[in-house]
Amino acid sequence: MAAEVVAVDGPTAVVRVSVEYGGSGSRWRGLWVLTFDEDGRCAAFEEWPFAPGQSDGH
Repeated sequence: MAAEVVAVDGPTAVVRVSVEYGGSGSRWRGLWVLTFDEDGRCAAFEEWPFAPGQSDGH
Protein backbone atom coordinates (compact mmCIF):
# COMPACT_ATOMS: atom_id res chain seq x y z
CA MET A 1 0.00 0.00 0.00
CA ALA A 2 1.18 3.49 -0.84
CA ALA A 3 -0.55 6.74 0.05
CA GLU A 4 0.03 10.37 -0.86
CA VAL A 5 -1.75 13.45 0.48
CA VAL A 6 -2.82 15.47 -2.57
CA ALA A 7 -4.87 18.27 -0.96
CA VAL A 8 -5.66 19.81 2.42
CA ASP A 9 -8.30 22.47 3.04
CA GLY A 10 -8.95 23.26 6.70
CA PRO A 11 -10.14 20.06 8.40
CA THR A 12 -10.50 18.13 5.10
CA ALA A 13 -7.78 16.14 3.32
CA VAL A 14 -7.70 14.14 0.08
CA VAL A 15 -5.34 11.14 -0.14
CA ARG A 16 -4.43 9.11 -3.25
CA VAL A 17 -4.03 5.41 -2.38
CA SER A 18 -2.58 2.47 -4.36
CA VAL A 19 -2.90 -1.12 -3.13
CA GLU A 20 -1.56 -4.32 -4.70
CA TYR A 21 -2.51 -7.67 -3.18
CA GLY A 22 0.49 -10.01 -3.52
CA GLY A 23 -1.21 -13.41 -3.75
CA SER A 24 -3.94 -12.48 -6.21
CA GLY A 25 -2.14 -9.74 -8.13
CA SER A 26 -5.25 -7.60 -7.72
CA ARG A 27 -4.58 -3.85 -7.88
CA TRP A 28 -6.74 -1.02 -6.62
CA ARG A 29 -6.39 2.74 -6.66
CA GLY A 30 -8.60 5.25 -5.00
CA LEU A 31 -9.13 8.58 -3.35
CA TRP A 32 -9.92 8.99 0.31
CA VAL A 33 -11.65 12.14 1.55
CA LEU A 34 -11.16 12.60 5.29
CA THR A 35 -12.56 15.26 7.59
CA PHE A 36 -11.05 15.74 11.05
CA ASP A 37 -12.62 17.10 14.24
CA GLU A 38 -11.09 19.71 16.57
CA ASP A 39 -9.15 16.97 18.41
CA GLY A 40 -7.52 15.73 15.19
CA ARG A 41 -9.60 12.55 15.02
CA CYS A 42 -11.25 11.42 11.82
CA ALA A 43 -14.90 12.51 11.92
CA ALA A 44 -15.84 11.46 8.35
CA PHE A 45 -14.34 9.13 5.75
CA GLU A 46 -15.32 8.70 2.09
CA GLU A 47 -13.63 6.31 -0.36
CA TRP A 48 -13.68 6.46 -4.16
CA PRO A 49 -12.17 3.12 -5.33
CA PHE A 50 -10.99 2.29 -8.84
CA ALA A 51 -9.77 -1.09 -10.13
CA PRO A 52 -7.41 -0.45 -13.07
CA GLY A 53 -8.21 -2.58 -16.11
CA GLN A 54 -11.75 -3.38 -14.97
CA SER A 55 -14.82 -1.99 -16.69
CA ASP A 56 -17.04 0.36 -14.70
CA GLY A 57 -20.10 -0.96 -16.56
CA HIS A 58 -20.56 2.11 -18.79
